[in-house]
Parts: sequence; structure tokens; C-alpha cells
Amino acid sequence: MYETTAKFKGRGCVTYKRKVSARGRRKNGELKEVKVTLYGWKVWAIYEIETGIPLSIKIDTIEKPDNLHVLAVLEQAKENVRPSSAIDSLVLDRGFLDGKMLYNIDLQGIEFVIPLKRNMEAARDARQLALDHANLPPVTREVSVPRGYGKKRYIEKLLTTLVAVPDLMTCDWFNPQGSKANTTKKDYEPIPLNAVVVKE
Repeated sequence: MYETTAKFKGRGCVTYKRKVSARGRRKNGELKEVKVTLYGWKVWAIYEIETGIPLSIKIDTIEKPDNLHVLAVLEQAKENVRPSSAIDSLVLDRGFLDGKMLYNIDLQGIEFVIPLKRNMEAARDARQLALDHANLPPVTREVSVPRGYGKKRYIEKLLTTLVAVPDLMTCDWFNPQGSKANTTKKDYEPIPLNAVVVKE
């Protein structure tokens, strides 16, 4: 997202409600709701993960939904790399958590990785399965991460433990209709997804 002022030609705008600390006669720490308007653009981009080179980019006004141009940007990225290579996996952020779109990406034979929201049933289910099952062995890795700059620069060792949870069946939003699918029908069959729980 790139913000501008209201005077910028061609910019979009979006208004949403936000809670802020109240001033004046209100109690200390009390929140009040205010309307906030943002002006600008959204940028959809696919990068090669090792080099950071952009494979395709799309720019639109700020009020457009996050998942609007994902498939078009992916198609352009596939076209741009087609002579020499292919896209076999895609890492997305939570803003693109749309079951119908992810189902379309999966149909193209592209693996996707996306973090679930903490309060989603599938996320809770995966965490519980990772705790309950001893037959899901954890994998631990240590990564050296540089921190700070100049004389204050140092290397921090981070230990991460991952637990793979195969065939998670509570992702009822992952299907051709997305979250609009009628998952209460008798003939509805959930599509299993693999999950990874980050424990540390």
C-alpha cells in the first residue's frame, strides 16, 4: 500500500473506522471510534524469493480488495519466466486468505504457503493436533539472524521448532466456491490441506 494526499491525481481512497485513545473529559485509557480516510494505491507483486527480483507487478487504487489481482499477477509472472523456468510455489501473506483463489492456485499445480489467522478453526485444530500426537515429530532448526547496524551489529541465533500436520480437514473455506460454499450439505467433502505449526 502506498499512501498519498487527497490532491494526488488518479489516487483511490478508502475510509474505515479505527479506535484511538480518547482525550478530554473521557476516562484515562478509554477508546473512541473515529473515521480514517487513506488515499493512494495498492501494489501487487511477485518476487523471486532468493534474489528479490520482481517477476510481475500490478498497481491499482487503494480501495481495491487484496485478492483482486492475484491470479492475473501470477499468470503474468508465469509468462515472464516461461522461457527459462517455472513457478512451482508461492508464499502469500494473510491479506490473500481467500479459499477460492487459493483453490485456483492449487489447480495450477503451484504449492502455496500462507499463515492462518490465529482465531480460525483450522489454526486452532492444527495447534491442538500438534500437541496431541506424538507421531508428529518436530523439526528444529537454528538460524543466524543479523541485528543492528555498524558497531552495534550482532548475530542472534534463533531456534525454531516446526511440527508438520498432514491432511487438516477443517479448512472448509478451501474449495471452488470459497467461503460461500454450503459446507453443511450432506454431500460436502472437505479438501485436506497440510499445515505447519511453529512452536517456538
